Amino acid sequence: MKIINPESATNDVLLTTTTATTFKDDNGIDCTSASLFADPLKFAECIRPDHEASSCDNAGEASRDWDSWVRPRYKSYTKDECITPEVVSNKGTNFAISGRGSTVEATKELRNLLPMIFQKYNIKTFLDCPCGDFMWMQLVTNLNQVQYFGADITKQTVEYNSHCFESSRVHFHVIDWSCVIPPPVDLLLVRDVLFHLSTSRVLGILNHINQSGAKYLLTTSFGSFSQGVVAVDNYEVLEHGVGYRNINLYGRPYNFPEPIMQANESRGRHVGLWKLPIETIEF
Repeated sequence: MKIINPESATNDVLLTTTTATTFKDDNGIDCTSASLFADPLKFAECIRPDHEASSCDNAGEASRDWDSWVRPRYKSYTKDECITPEVVSNKGTNFAISGRGSTVEATKELRNLLPMIFQKYNIKTFLDCPCGDFMWMQLVTNLNQVQYFGADITKQTVEYNSHCFESSRVHFHVIDWSCVIPPPVDLLLVRDVLFHLSTSRVLGILNHINQSGAKYLLTTSFGSFSQGVVAVDNYEVLEHGVGYRNINLYGRPYNFPEPIMQANESRGRHVGLWKLPIETIEF
């Protein structure tokens, strides 16, 4: 786990997009983080569609691709067999629907980092998209002190998670980052997904995140800030569907600054924390 000049991250952020302190949706609904913490059931009303975004092109096809990817994995679990670490372990494996990057062991550093972020930056609302099968997140200390919103592009995942884990502090929604601007939560976690997408779609998603009014972004990157503008496959064009490449958010066109904190993970990647908005991205 790496913490870089954490005191510099305690100042208020001046948002160039809609601010979290004043945001209301088109119907006048109060969508501030404080309001969502008090009334999490209006989260869905605070999601802003952006179907005109170029990143939303072929979104239906992408959703079907992901549905077809997860569907066979759910066949190993009955409708009432919730995916907990214990259940997965009893099946003789260490991962379920979300794959090897979402095991208890693979997320150890991130699970240690999240409670620190909650406390240091007074996080009250937390959007995790994609949330996947929610297995490792169940082990995060102090998760019950925030309003957790898990979101995923696959309807089956959201239905399964809602059936098993929905509570007064845990909620699930279907969200395709490509086509919506999320509510202005305190913390966004976008882990292990951008490296599955083309550069144009990643830029569209980052634009939506910048417009959200959220305070902090926690996301996956390869490489490091010290490498300067050296990028790793940043311009690889992927076919629509589930692809993969090592994405380096420090290189062009993303140009991310040095993260405030980071949790190192396998295969040379890490999850870094940044203040929003990130103004150095080349849209």
